[in-house]
This record gives sequence, C-alpha cells and structure tokens, in this order.
Amino acid sequence: MTLNTNEIVYTADLMNISPANDAQIYGKDGNYILSGLEIRAVTSTSATLTAGRALIQGRLFELKANTQYTLTAGTSQYLGLEIDLTKENTDDGAGNITNNQFTVKSNDREYGDTRLGDIQSFVAFYQIDTQNLTSKTMVYKKYQLIPLDGYGDVGFPPIGDPTILRDGKTVTVYAAVKNSGTIGNDNQWRTVRILPDGFRPYQSINYFIVESGKIIEVRILPDGTLSIINRSGATIPAGTWFHLYTTFVTP
Repeated sequence: MTLNTNEIVYTADLMNISPANDAQIYGKDGNYILSGLEIRAVTSTSATLTAGRALIQGRLFELKANTQYTLTAGTSQYLGLEIDLTKENTDDGAGNITNNQFTVKSNDREYGDTRLGDIQSFVAFYQIDTQNLTSKTMVYKKYQLIPLDGYGDVGFPPIGDPTILRDGKTVTVYAAVKNSGTIGNDNQWRTVRILPDGFRPYQSINYFIVESGKIIEVRILPDGTLSIINRSGATIPAGTWFHLYTTFVTP
C-alpha cells in the first residue's frame, strides 16, 4: 500500500515516515482524533471514514480522502489502524515512500502498544456491528466540548448551559443545576446527570461542595452516573443551586 497518496503517516515535524526512522516513536502519547475520521455509510459489508487526522501511538496519521473499507458481514468488529513494524518500508530513490507498516482495516480485537515497545498493534477507531448497522467510537477527539444532557430522579434543571469538555484524557464538568423539590436528610443518592460514554472516570470520584450552608457529597461512577447525597443533617430546600465543577481523567 502506498500511503503517500491517501493514508499518510508523519513524524511530529510533518516529515513522512521513512525506512531510516520507521521504528521510532514521535509526538504525544495517547490516541486522539484531531479532525475528521468520522464514520459514514455503514453497511453489512463496508463502512466509510471521512478524511482527517489522528495521533495514534505517537504518530500523526492522515487520511487524505473519504475512503470505504471492507467489513465482515454479520459480526461485531473493529475498524482501525494496524501497525506492524516488522514490515519494511521502501524508497524508490525519487522521494516516493511506500509505507507498509500502517494499514486501516477491520479486526476482531485490539492488541499491542508501540509506545510500550510492541512492534505490532491494532488501534480501533470504531466498533461496528454489521448486523445491526451500528457503531461506537473507540478513539475520541482530543478536544471536544458538548452539552451535558441527562436526567435526575428528583429533578435538577440546569442553570445556564451545563457542558462537559474532554481534552485528551482530561475531562472537566462545567455545570450548575438546582433541585426542583426538597431533598430530605434521608441518606439517599440522587442522580443529577449521566455523563456520556468517553467522558467518564476510570474509577469512582467523590468530592464535597457547600451550597447555601448545606454540605453535599458528589459522586461520579465509572458508568457515568453523577449523583449527590445530602450530608447536612437537615432538609435542603427546593431551588438550591449546585455547582458541579470538577476535573478527572478518563481511561
């Protein structure tokens, strides 16, 4: 596969990977979509990736044009980038590099990490179900700000526009809500929001806030449930504001 026509891999200084430096690792750690690479036109046998760029295990990968890739019908599988540093790249002496080490394809699993010394790996962009024609993001945009939508079992309407920001693996919640009804001193957790997939902590997070003289404990679970519990020893009246700002790291 000649990657300098459509699928291109650069070093951090935007020079094409060459036979002289093909086994070295450049750039930032982590796997992030920088732009594009959105999945389109999923069928039982194929899916299309839009043009875009991503940092994949320390290398800048670029897809120059929307490209259709073959999938296996009737199964759940991954569409992503296969990295094989056992293969050799070639140079025709005229500056045309044929890069055999980076190939977008489907696979039944993820494996390996070149940043840890593995010379073969597969990094999934999406998990695709060709039977139900659905897809799930596996490599997220490095910088993404979205509305923080969800539900509450007591009723927590937003104040302003609650949002959640992901920058690399760091997630920040910018949110303020208020309770529609009173919150009793009943030792019950109440769900305020459900954080979306890709914006959740790898382990439970607990922290305390003080609002209108009331002590509230906030908890965020790995499944995205953001809930509060009254630790004040007294009823919290309706209309109390809750500032839920916090920062944590995703898996």
